[in-house]
Amino acid sequence: MEESKELVIQTVQLSTMSDVFSIILSVVALIVTIIGFFASLKFYRDGVQLQNSANDALSKLEEKTKNIQDQIVGMFDKTLDAAISKGAEVDSSFDDLDKRLVSVKESLTAEAIKELGAAGDMQINKIRDIVNEQLSRIEEGIDLTRVRTENALNKSNNVYTINPNIYEAVLCAFKRLGDRPVSQAELKSIMKIPASILSSTIKKMVEVGQLRVVSDDNGFKSYVVDWDSMPPWLDYNSISKNSYG
Repeated sequence: MEESKELVIQTVQLSTMSDVFSIILSVVALIVTIIGFFASLKFYRDGVQLQNSANDALSKLEEKTKNIQDQIVGMFDKTLDAAISKGAEVDSSFDDLDKRLVSVKESLTAEAIKELGAAGDMQINKIRDIVNEQLSRIEEGIDLTRVRTENALNKSNNVYTINPNIYEAVLCAFKRLGDRPVSQAELKSIMKIPASILSSTIKKMVEVGQLRVVSDDNGFKSYVVDWDSMPPWLDYNSISKNSYG
């Protein structure tokens, strides 16, 4: 098992994570320059002009950042191609990357809100929407790379067996998030397990019919628990938060 994992790490390697981090930091620098548009709002604090200026600034931000997606998409493949040298723990690398992206989003949103000053909730929500939308392709790139790595690991390991503790932790997370479709990203946000293990567990639970896949109009997948398909050894009432959740 260890030899197989080492082989995959050497061949599918996410490489010098500093390369990936520098990509994201370059995106930060690019978007932060756009934030300067909000400075003009300081000259329009009175009456209707404030609303008009806010809308204009938001339009400019969206226009200037819409090309970021196209600039970033190809960078992940280039990073992977260059990443066949040094061994690294794949799961922790992906987790670090996810945390860095969340930090970038929070920093960008906070900086924009700071520049807007007295802007209302509508403008603030619009800023969050723009930042989330423009960085969504980066998240997709991370997820795609993660899936490629997981597929290679699964091929080398042939069979994935669900750890009962992780199994219960996943069900616990569904209970905490309520009786509704839940995405893998939502589960990962409240669970303290490597993303690849969570992904493999979800995949196995779907295969045996314990999770149902739900797709929205945009094709994004969420999951719903089929509590009637639980294994006989599982006590539904005993499911509680544990060290994994």
